[in-house]
Amino acid sequence: MSVGAATIGEEMSEDRMAVYGHNAITVAQLVARHLSITHVFCEPNETERQALGLRVGGEIVEHAKAIAARTAGDWIQVHKEEVRKQFSTREAFWTERVAQYDPEATSVVFICGADHCATFPETLRQNGFEATVHCPDWTLLSEIPCPCCL
Repeated sequence: MSVGAATIGEEMSEDRMAVYGHNAITVAQLVARHLSITHVFCEPNETERQALGLRVGGEIVEHAKAIAARTAGDWIQVHKEEVRKQFSTREAFWTERVAQYDPEATSVVFICGADHCATFPETLRQNGFEATVHCPDWTLLSEIPCPCCL
């Protein structure tokens, strides 16, 4: 299936990529380069995350631990809920990033984690954009056995 994408956006930031080394590149970047289309990192960088009040990594772990201790809750469940609470803020940020690439006039492919496949399309629609999920969880595809070996 061809969507005629002019831009590939993804749930990743340049500062997070820098952790992997100066030559690190994502699959989305490679595909965009191969297709000669625009690639955009859409995740907020550290400064933007702080301005938005988002917690990541160790910050959210410690925050969830404190809530779990205070409420006698299950740490894993508290952590999942705290991460999910940030979805609307992050998805609004992503929407602003892809809106710069005129998604009403051209197709934009956005690559994000499976947990966003129910919420991000709705965020896009609320901001006047059409959204279609083409693959809700690519990791499921990796478990499809080879047709020759069935």
